[in-house]
Amino acid sequence: DAPLSKSHLKSIRRRIDHCIKEEAKITRALFTASSSYVDVEKILQEQTMTDFPKMDLSSFIHFDDGLKNDIELFKKMKCFMALNVKGTMKLSENLTAVITKIISKAVQLQYSAFGRECNGVKKLNFSEIQTYKLLLEVLYTKFPDTNNKEISSVISRWFSGAKDRDGAYLDSTTKSSSTA
Repeated sequence: DAPLSKSHLKSIRRRIDHCIKEEAKITRALFTASSSYVDVEKILQEQTMTDFPKMDLSSFIHFDDGLKNDIELFKKMKCFMALNVKGTMKLSENLTAVITKIISKAVQLQYSAFGRECNGVKKLNFSEIQTYKLLLEVLYTKFPDTNNKEISSVISRWFSGAKDRDGAYLDSTTKSSSTA
């Protein structure tokens, strides 16, 4: 019941300002997303994005090439991505929510974010494909204050961790400990 000090009131005000700014970001992202994805209902009814994840590299490359020329496929894919990122708040969770639904782990392992070499093997460059460019659009819409360097860093870490995802790390440590 002691009176509030001036510094305590300033602290409360900063906290309220921060909350308002965060909510404003979310609201702006929602408005931008809703105006960008007007065909959501139509796409959901058509259910044409059902052949995911792409299980092999050739079918994924064929699909990705289709995004360059087919505007309807492009719109559907953008909507598909937007719907899959809407429930996640962290950038890395957004990648997991989208990429794992589009390409299988076998295809993920053939890519690195920027085509770097890994264990003496040059991987394919994910940043050069249409799927990546579309994913960037969706992520920048959801996270307008995020910069390219931050997204690049998260995508690089995400692809470098692909081999350990889905329990593979446990499998590899179990194998190495059983052979020792």
